[in-house]
Amino acid sequence: MGHSIGIEVKESMSLKPKSNNVVVSGMVLHLRIAIKDDDYCILLGDTVIVKDNVDERTGNYGRSVTKFKYDWSNVAYDMNEGGSSSEEDEEEEDIPKNMSKEDAEALREAKKITGGRTSSRLRSQTSKRNVQESNVQAELRRAEKQRELMMKRMKALQNKDVTDKYDDSVDEKKKKYVEKVAYSSASKYPRDVKNVSVYVDEDKEVVFLPINSVPVPFHISTIKSISKSEGDRAVFLRINFYTPAKTIQAKTRNADAIENQVAAKFPEVVFIKDISIRSTNPTHLNKQVRLIKEMQKRLRQKNREKKEMENVVKQAPIKLVRNPPKLQDLSMRPHLSGRNTHGTLEAHENGFRFRSVRGEKLDVNYNNIRHSVFQPCKKELTVILHFNLKNPILINKKKHTNVQFYTEVVEKSLALKKSKRSMYDPDEIDEEQRERKLKRKLNELFKKFQLRVNAMLERIGKETIEFDVPYRNLAFQGTPHKEMVTMMPCTHCLVNLTDYPHFVLSLDDIDHVHFERASVSVRTSTFEMVVILKDHKKDPIRIDAIPTKKLDMIEEWLSEIRKTYTKGSVTWNWKQIMKIVIDQELDGFFWKAHGPDGEPKPVGWLLLNDDQGVQDDDEDVEESGSEFELDDDEEEDSEDDWDPSEDDDEDDDEDYEEESDDGADWDEMEKQAAKEDKETARRRRQKEEKDAHREKLKRKRR
Repeated sequence: MGHSIGIEVKESMSLKPKSNNVVVSGMVLHLRIAIKDDDYCILLGDTVIVKDNVDERTGNYGRSVTKFKYDWSNVAYDMNEGGSSSEEDEEEEDIPKNMSKEDAEALREAKKITGGRTSSRLRSQTSKRNVQESNVQAELRRAEKQRELMMKRMKALQNKDVTDKYDDSVDEKKKKYVEKVAYSSASKYPRDVKNVSVYVDEDKEVVFLPINSVPVPFHISTIKSISKSEGDRAVFLRINFYTPAKTIQAKTRNADAIENQVAAKFPEVVFIKDISIRSTNPTHLNKQVRLIKEMQKRLRQKNREKKEMENVVKQAPIKLVRNPPKLQDLSMRPHLSGRNTHGTLEAHENGFRFRSVRGEKLDVNYNNIRHSVFQPCKKELTVILHFNLKNPILINKKKHTNVQFYTEVVEKSLALKKSKRSMYDPDEIDEEQRERKLKRKLNELFKKFQLRVNAMLERIGKETIEFDVPYRNLAFQGTPHKEMVTMMPCTHCLVNLTDYPHFVLSLDDIDHVHFERASVSVRTSTFEMVVILKDHKKDPIRIDAIPTKKLDMIEEWLSEIRKTYTKGSVTWNWKQIMKIVIDQELDGFFWKAHGPDGEPKPVGWLLLNDDQGVQDDDEDVEESGSEFELDDDEEEDSEDDWDPSEDDDEDDDEDYEEESDDGADWDEMEKQAAKEDKETARRRRQKEEKDAHREKLKRKRR
């Protein structure tokens, strides 16, 4: 259970269940407990000092002397996976050049004992396995893991009411109906409204239409579309209005629409769907149509700007501290102004502040940071510190949720212009060594900045920031936007930080993952990864053109982070799929094995499985494979030489196909079977004659 600590780290006094050692006040003990399994083991330990009186915090005579917090960031993992050439190169880079040979050898031995590395979180989600698994065994193991995860989700969600989830997804302010009053009474109408049939008031955004010779005002937000057609003696104008949804699912999806809000508040109101107006004054009507379209355009622009600003939260002012941790000579993306933004990043009491060389400032509060990712410079040309935000902020009059600070080891323009020289050129070797030293130096500066920030936050009693690091051994190529980039998983997110625009996907937002064109029956060089979010009202996120050789690794990673996935060869229409999912969830049958009519159905996300799609594809293949297409010359020869007397298969099919009667006796069934056998033999003979004729034509050409 532990041992005492004195002059030596481990004294002779050991703590065992049957030991007779006496523990007195003032002793320092190391207590630990070990849990061991066939594949894994875990050791929990702490240093405790024995006191005379009962400690108020712990309630016993021992008090822990550990200074750091009990957090995941302070837990070390030890995994020995055999290593690789790239890992050995990284280990060599971690050894300082000025270290003596004896110290370097001792450091290498220590790395071998500890498995090569320790980290704040698990660097690799794949564990060491004593026996090498074959591909089939690994696939079966992952399939069993996925089945367990799917069953757990089914048991947890099949009786859960998700109606509140979709109700909560709509903002309460949007649900609240706000009346729009353009005129307090009819006496406030414009003077010219009675003299014309259609009148547009641009100031109030109102369109007057005649109903029973009485001008009635309609707000521009109620008009869906307008169309105009010209006749011989008059011009016709048709105006279509927005009408409330009829089904419960459609009302839930579009609960923030004005027409649905009005229908919810006034359930007995009758809505007008469209109005048609005939006018003999085309000049006036054309002017009013132009004004209506201009008002619709301005309204769409206003709604677009309002939607962009709806999630922007005003940040609290930064509380400055003396001598804050700093990182100088940084570049920032997105830019504050111009093409480039350079400056200094400072960490203060409640947030970061970036000061550019032009005097511009950008503040990022700590409580608005969702993910903090540090990507050291290994194979890239930049050292990156990236912040993914909970709520967007305005940068250069645009809304952004990702802010990145980086330093280039070598400018990209110089790296592209660098000419190739001999590998034995001493100047080339010196330049590579300087570049390697600069990478290590910059990585150390960014690491020290992170440590200083957390030390400052602990000193003032604030919550520390966990800086995540991407797992390079789990990296894969993909196309989340328009270009092929390198995707790297982290502990809490999947990121691509090197290329712009950045890609950051939080693992907490993932509900399910589906692989398209990844079926065993249809193996291609690449496949697509579709990430379905927990908010089913949002469109799924696609990552295209992932190499097929990375499929097993991605499946292993998803299984380790306990995310379900499915595979198939069919490319789905995801808007339609998500509508089906939302409707089934609202009905309460998505995670059940039977539908509302009692018929069996796939449970949950198993509806994305490839069974039906594969059958449809096979049927198409069989149909396409049974067709025989002749060349142009061959068709002409067959038209001249071949004139079969029995060529109307469709007419013959109608002759011999009869409806089956429930009361048919054996004689009638035998006659029908004999007739079908004769027809089958006739078709076979006809096909043989056609094949013989084609062979004859081919021999003539030769």
